[in-house]
Amino acid sequence: KEFADAAYSIPVGTVSEPIKTQFGYHLIRVDSRDAKTFDQAKADIERKMRPEMVKAQIDALRAKGNVVIDDAFFGPAAEPQKPAAK
Repeated sequence: KEFADAAYSIPVGTVSEPIKTQFGYHLIRVDSRDAKTFDQAKADIERKMRPEMVKAQIDALRAKGNVVIDDAFFGPAAEPQKPAAK
């Protein structure tokens, strides 16, 4: 609450006095106050959350599934190739 109150009370283009919160002391610089509607921000939110959501789904599938890898299926490991001499 202290952080938000300070951030919204100081004018744009200024730096706050030190603000004490439960996490320590902070200096807040307000560069702009551009508010977007949900529809304007929706694409950004989806782009940021999609990787987290995919990872959560993959983790859930891994927890449910019983994955067994048969190394014989893939054959022996290939020897790493040495780079060609120039």
